[in-house]
Amino acid sequence: MEAGLGAIKSTASAAWSACFLLLSVLSVNALAWHIWALDRFGPESEKARVLRIDMDNSYSEMFEYAMLLAAAVTMIFIALRRRTAVILLPAILCGYLVFDNAFQLHESAGRMLYPEHARAGEIIFAALMIVTAIGIGWRVLRNADIFDRQALFGIALVMLAFSFFAVGVDAIHSIVAAYWPRYALFVGGIEDFGEMLAIALLVAVAVQLLQLATSKTNARI
Repeated sequence: MEAGLGAIKSTASAAWSACFLLLSVLSVNALAWHIWALDRFGPESEKARVLRIDMDNSYSEMFEYAMLLAAAVTMIFIALRRRTAVILLPAILCGYLVFDNAFQLHESAGRMLYPEHARAGEIIFAALMIVTAIGIGWRVLRNADIFDRQALFGIALVMLAFSFFAVGVDAIHSIVAAYWPRYALFVGGIEDFGEMLAIALLVAVAVQLLQLATSKTNARI
């Protein structure tokens, strides 16, 4: 029994490592193209737009959407395999993030909440969404089994890392852009690259959980 659990954990760990390594390499590649495009064409050039990691509708943004959707689909498979709706919560959150970025919902909400300073409104809206997600997650966890609790805890840590860049570093970016504009591009790059790595980690965690969930015996994470 112990040997079986060890093999399951080892396989899941290998899948996690391989997935995260692959997506990290692709993320670093996107960052390299971003730096090259800025150096080759300049920050104001339309030619650089599709290669930058901090622009809407760029290749990097499409890559992030693909990773978020992959994470969501993987979590749905986990929920179906375990016949539980608990893991659907982060899957819905991933889908929301794609929808939010594609249609710029947080920008619109920011303008509605704080018309005089839309960026501050965006941060307030993001904070409200985080608190709501934590509240729902806490309620769901009360009736979850040990596997689902550990799974949600792991996913929550990754989402906190994502929030650090999406909310925290974004706030710093706004301040830097207002007072030290020459450094805004650099801070913005840190923000978007950090988000990309966090999403890559989320996909890797989802793959690991799928490996554990589809095993004959659910091993502890």
